[in-house]
Amino acid sequence: MDDPAFCLENLVRDVLTEVKKVEAEHGVCIPVIAAGGVYDGADIRRFLEMGASGVQMGTRFVATHECDADAAFKQSYLDAKAEDLMVIKSPVGLPGRPCATSFCWRRPRDPTPLPLPLPLHQDLRPGDQPLLHRLGPGHGPPG
Repeated sequence: MDDPAFCLENLVRDVLTEVKKVEAEHGVCIPVIAAGGVYDGADIRRFLEMGASGVQMGTRFVATHECDADAAFKQSYLDAKAEDLMVIKSPVGLPGRPCATSFCWRRPRDPTPLPLPLPLHQDLRPGDQPLLHRLGPGHGPPG
């Protein structure tokens, strides 16, 4: 998961190289969507400039009102610290970085370093509201 050879930029670049060959050979257009570690506008721009047709972002929006995840799940992300994250083998066999819960502890812990910056709202600009404030009534900061 943290092997630089398999970083998203390298994977997208390799996929785009192969897709261009197929497109040229068959006269088709195949969209490539970068996903898995797209964090902010700079990431979006980088992948679009590389040639990706779009990006998929998930974790960045997990605590928003629009996400239909349970409020307790959202709160676990908002309360998370770096040491609360763990690397697991997901049910489909791929690595993932969930917040540690009793469900996750049923799986072997991987001591891989966790480079994900936390808290998730650390890069707010002046005037922005943390996601915690956007969850709706009863989910704002205490007091």
